[in-house]
Amino acid sequence: MQATFGSTTLRKFSWLVTPLGDGFDLSSLCFHFPLPAIIQIVNCYKAFAMSIGSAILSLEALARKAEYTAEAFDSLNSNATVTKQQYLALDSASMRIWEVIAKVADKIDHLKEDYVKWTEEEGKTLAAQAVSAREYLIVHGRPKGPATFRRNITLFFDGPKDSPIDSSSVKSRNKLTRTRCEWIRCLSPHGIISWAAAFPPTVWTGGFMPDHAFDYLIENVEPDEVQAWPMKVGETLRAFAAEEPLRRSNSYSAFLEGQVRST
Repeated sequence: MQATFGSTTLRKFSWLVTPLGDGFDLSSLCFHFPLPAIIQIVNCYKAFAMSIGSAILSLEALARKAEYTAEAFDSLNSNATVTKQQYLALDSASMRIWEVIAKVADKIDHLKEDYVKWTEEEGKTLAAQAVSAREYLIVHGRPKGPATFRRNITLFFDGPKDSPIDSSSVKSRNKLTRTRCEWIRCLSPHGIISWAAAFPPTVWTGGFMPDHAFDYLIENVEPDEVQAWPMKVGETLRAFAAEEPLRRSNSYSAFLEGQVRST
């Protein structure tokens, strides 16, 4: 027996489709499918929603296909002729392609505008936090949050560990955090120290900070000039190397050597 739903029920389940946009009509689904089927349809629709990464992959695939098609046109017999219907079909398809290109270009321009706006409003605030933390470290000879500093340094060089009982979502976040740690280790010793002093793990690790914010910081966290860190900072970093898990870390040893050379 097919269930029907009133306005109260529609409002109750509107959270399912609110993020999907105005083109998704929940009411029409309710009069054609039972509730379990509706939930399954909505979940599939959400899973299909395109991320920026999948959009890039799709555009790259379309670009390759368009290039192959153009090459195929080049290989046509020079004596080949087309009928009027064929010409009209080719012309119509070509116009559709140009219309799609214009729409995609417009969407990309909007994304660029959003990123520029974010950079001006939030990105600069994050970068300012790094500057403030660096200045505090230089003046006081210690980070404002010693526990955060130590936790960050340990994460950078030892990463989060997966547990057999971790859920798939936790493992996914850990994987992203390990990748981010690799990027942070590519910074100069001054950039690594600045990051460790400025941002708690609950700000920058996987699941907390979006990719565009992390990428922005990777590009902007480095100090403009070589820093002369107080002696106590070097002593603190060397003390970490005497304890687990950093005692056995070759990458941390290399970092310490680079930190000594750069001061």
